[in-house]
Amino acid sequence: MLTRLAIIALLALTACDDADTDHDTIRVTADMIVDGDTVRIADGPNIRLTGEGNDPFDTPETYKPGCTEEAQLGAQASALLRSLMPGEAQIIRRGGGGFGRDLGVLYGNDGEDVKVALLAAGLARESMNADWCGGS
Repeated sequence: MLTRLAIIALLALTACDDADTDHDTIRVTADMIVDGDTVRIADGPNIRLTGEGNDPFDTPETYKPGCTEEAQLGAQASALLRSLMPGEAQIIRRGGGGFGRDLGVLYGNDGEDVKVALLAAGLARESMNADWCGGS
């Protein structure tokens, strides 16, 4: 009986793991880029990008930016991301990206995590919700 319960518990844990983590890989093209940290998937939820190891980053908003500078930087971040495509997104957690999005890491056409290029260009910050308009 104890062995049977242990097997049931192990199966339940495995099922929970599979529901939370799904390492599907999706081919991403430039026309799928929404902004610097979001990819649109035609047959599924959008992907909120994070860095390798689920290391979050934020790029300026292009949809309802807080100021003109944020809108301009957001357009630059989107353009940079498009220039790195085609690439591949690896889903690391289904539904884990907020607003119904999956959470994933996007690798550019050079095989590198796009977060690196965005940070180097000053178009991303290591934060979940960075302030791009100089407010407090």
